Amino acid sequence: MDKYIVPTTWREIGVGINGNILQASMRYQAYIMNGFNGFDGEGQFGGSSGLRGGRQKAIESYISSPNFTGKVEYYGIRGLNIGLSGYFGRSQSQLYDGIEKDNSDAEAIADSSSVGISMIGLDARYQYHGFEMRGQYYYAAISNPDQYNAFTAAADGTPNDLGSEMSGFYAEAGYNVLRLFSNTNKKLVPFVRY
Repeated sequence: MDKYIVPTTWREIGVGINGNILQASMRYQAYIMNGFNGFDGEGQFGGSSGLRGGRQKAIESYISSPNFTGKVEYYGIRGLNIGLSGYFGRSQSQLYDGIEKDNSDAEAIADSSSVGISMIGLDARYQYHGFEMRGQYYYAAISNPDQYNAFTAAADGTPNDLGSEMSGFYAEAGYNVLRLFSNTNKKLVPFVRY
């Protein structure tokens, strides 16, 4: 999940706001930024690789349409943090560069090299007397996958295999066993993950 749906070490260029709403015990973040690189001469997404290949690497980034991401996190119950996040926009394509506004054929080709991405995530963490639990769930809806798959087909005509949906989750539980032996600030937390 953290590799193919929400790529780890993912960084983009954008502008945003973040802060706290102390009375509601909430934190928020909202950003407008460039999105995933969907096409730069070849397709960057696929069924087995998910969205990971579309990570732009900040200084090499380009933008053909802005994307929005945000998160709200509640921390009002001691030891519990719950977050809801979202990502919405279109993948970037270098085929949009230099298109004349009245060139509908070039725009249709560029549209085939891009997909819409709507992603929702839920995460939770809880700690209580040495017990630690955490989990995440992410769902991503992809629009225009059929046109994208045909446009980014292999040289032999084999179509790409990007799906219209992706989802993933994990749940993890552990216990700080050093709490059993001494009063220390150090931690040793064996855990299980599903």
